[in-house]
Amino acid sequence: MMSNNLVFKGNAEKALNFYAKVFGYMLGDNDIHRWENGSIAHGEISIYNSRLMFTDIEEDVPSYTGFSLSINLNDKAELTQRFDALNVNAEVLMPLQKTDWSDCYGLIKDQFGVTWQFNLD
Repeated sequence: MMSNNLVFKGNAEKALNFYAKVFGYMLGDNDIHRWENGSIAHGEISIYNSRLMFTDIEEDVPSYTGFSLSINLNDKAELTQRFDALNVNAEVLMPLQKTDWSDCYGLIKDQFGVTWQFNLD
């Protein structure tokens, strides 16, 4: 199982709740652990058998750049549904379309600055 850790500067809980909704994950009591100030120390959801973890960091700590998360599905309707669900205050970098490597591929930068690749297997 692969896991990814996303780092935020105070809005990890908003992102966690948004992604849980987009990918149909029901948050449980053990999915969120908080720092003393109430921000997220560790949050976690499962997306297609991979863990996506969340944490809030202090403002002066640099955040990550130059990466994207990939969703590879063999159901075009589900792929389109998830892509469209992420498109809330997002920037579509490449609309879903046929490419040399896929019958349906798209790239979106969501409202939290996370870039997602969607690929139809």
